[in-house]
Amino acid sequence: MHALLEPELWAALFTLAALEIVLGIDNIILLSLQSYDMSVAQDLIDDYLAATIKETVKEFKWFVRLHPRQLPLRDVLKAELDKLGLLNEVVVDNANDLPMPAILSRASVHMTKSSGSAIEAAIMAVPNIILDEHGAARYEEYIRQGSATLYLGKDPKALAQVIRSTIANRKAKSINLESNWDFILHLQ
Repeated sequence: MHALLEPELWAALFTLAALEIVLGIDNIILLSLQSYDMSVAQDLIDDYLAATIKETVKEFKWFVRLHPRQLPLRDVLKAELDKLGLLNEVVVDNANDLPMPAILSRASVHMTKSSGSAIEAAIMAVPNIILDEHGAARYEEYIRQGSATLYLGKDPKALAQVIRSTIANRKAKSINLESNWDFILHLQ
């Protein structure tokens, strides 16, 4: 409860709302990073994910969130994004400072290898894109039910198309739900 009194939290929430309302950004992609072995030196963002971000930076606003165990690596992530020429194109600080539900409430798609945040996304009706075999096994039910899409490839153009299709499907479902709701309201 004390966190709600923090001015930084309110500033971050305002920034997120401003991105959507003022700038008209409505295609927010939340990429939740997951590291299986923190003792091994590894890039935080796989090459194909970095290439996908570059491919879609004009279409989507990318939020890259570290796993809570990775939070001490925020500066490493920023340096990696800077080296890739993506630091100014990706939201890192707000992605890691805002509560997950606040980001998911604005996200069009959630992407992860196997992060537990896929559960939160599914609860909030945000479609997941699962990016590896471990996640495929962990979220087999979500994939089967259609609340997650499995993409195991490494082709940035193909992944960008999966993201576009996922957003289009979500918008179509939303329109259908709104139409159904309008129909129900007019039955009275």
